[in-house]
Amino acid sequence: MVEDLTMKMNERIIFARESCGMNQEEFARRLGLTKSAISGYETGRRVPPEHVLKSIAREFQYDEEWLRHGIGDPVARQPEDALEMVFSDFGCSKFEQAFLRSFFFMPEKDRRAFSAYLEQLFQGVASEMNEAGEKEEPWTAERYHEMLDEHLSIEKEPEAGSGASSSGESGTMTGAG
Repeated sequence: MVEDLTMKMNERIIFARESCGMNQEEFARRLGLTKSAISGYETGRRVPPEHVLKSIAREFQYDEEWLRHGIGDPVARQPEDALEMVFSDFGCSKFEQAFLRSFFFMPEKDRRAFSAYLEQLFQGVASEMNEAGEKEEPWTAERYHEMLDEHLSIEKEPEAGSGASSSGESGTMTGAG
């Protein structure tokens, strides 16, 4: 990380505002603040509270660490850059990359609902695994997948008889084919 000890926080705020081509009034309006508040931060008379620094970073795409301490690159890393780093670090397949992109960029309420469903699904499988626990051989990836497949097909059974499906078939896949 690069540390810029030559600039103080108030100077970094001035830099952020001027880099956006805004005067204090425009900058303050975008942040929901007054011109006098911005002036106080820029002169160093006032220290911006936590929420103001977060707002500047988020609204104008600046890195919070740089804004606070002068550490690192001023420009905030974009979500796609961070994902690319994760994909590279973990050697993600194309499917995993597509899945994670879809998951992280879905609306928050949908992401929470999907996560809650997965949590419920895996808790059911985990409890079944714990019940079987010591009586059977150790759990392998294959056994875990079998249990998950069985759990999914049990969940689908009530759906198939409800008349909501237009296909007439349950849609579950078996290994035969």
